[in-house]
Amino acid sequence: MIDRFRQRAPIVCAAAALAAAAVLACAGDAPAARETVVYSADDVEAPELAARLRSGQLVVSEQGTAMSLLFALAAAKFAPFVHSGVVSVENGHAYVYEAVGKVRAILGDNPMDSIRGRIRRRKLTEYVERQKYVEIYEPPPGTDPEAIAAYARRAYADKVPFDAYFDSEDRSAFYCTEFLAAAIEASGGATVAQIPYRDNPSFHLVFSWLEIRAPGAYLAGSFAVPERFVAAFSNGVTLRTARVHAAVNREIHRRFTSEQKLGNVFVWSGRTPQLRPDVRAFRSASFDLFPDASSPPGQGEADRAVMSLAERMFGPVKGESSHAVQAPQP
Repeated sequence: MIDRFRQRAPIVCAAAALAAAAVLACAGDAPAARETVVYSADDVEAPELAARLRSGQLVVSEQGTAMSLLFALAAAKFAPFVHSGVVSVENGHAYVYEAVGKVRAILGDNPMDSIRGRIRRRKLTEYVERQKYVEIYEPPPGTDPEAIAAYARRAYADKVPFDAYFDSEDRSAFYCTEFLAAAIEASGGATVAQIPYRDNPSFHLVFSWLEIRAPGAYLAGSFAVPERFVAAFSNGVTLRTARVHAAVNREIHRRFTSEQKLGNVFVWSGRTPQLRPDVRAFRSASFDLFPDASSPPGQGEADRAVMSLAERMFGPVKGESSHAVQAPQP
């Protein structure tokens, strides 16, 4: 993305970070809420909100970290959110069922072998507290919401393991969005489309080392259909923050073309990626475009402003005259 940075992160750090990113994604880009009311975890059981929650709804969320951006960059298509789950209302309380993994001590050659996990159940209040930004949507037309929730509860009871290799063809284990796709399809819904991984040599190298052979994955953002929006929650995140964050990630994703390398966006501290200084400066300047947190921009407005800022800071992407950005050549 930023060509003047010539430092390249070691492949083992990139691979280990991607493994951790996959787990963080399946544990939680902050999108645009469809209304100006964003609830907190404390509001989950308020009567006006509880009446809108029902079994079979879909939860999507984002943690807002460099790790989740790393995971989002792997897909050919940008989509807000990197984690997901299924709502089940039980005895008057809303729960979320989710496929989650945890990286244990990396002792072998492949970090993915150190990931363990299964379907988990937690109260929606706890789920929101563990994320930065959360939205809930109705399931697709043609599905049976109660059947979706029942599928999730069975998977939890059966202790279905976490799918560390993101193999969508093997339904004996699930990663977070694969779990939703399986529940939707099992309840009578149409087949959920997978999004291919981007054609980028840097990611090819990492995937090869991690032995991830799947051609693509299900994206959490695919379940966030505006017409089916139910509610939004945040853990200390305003709409202004959520929308600018989404615009920044969308622009970084746009600029991460086939010739870019992960080391052009991230630096590594151990196995943890952080944004490079110029990328951090771009992100900070993007938030400065909208200083009034009480007057959040629309998502389109934020996207356009951030694109324009990036073009001023870095210049246009090769082959494009506007609406995409790339750092100047050294």
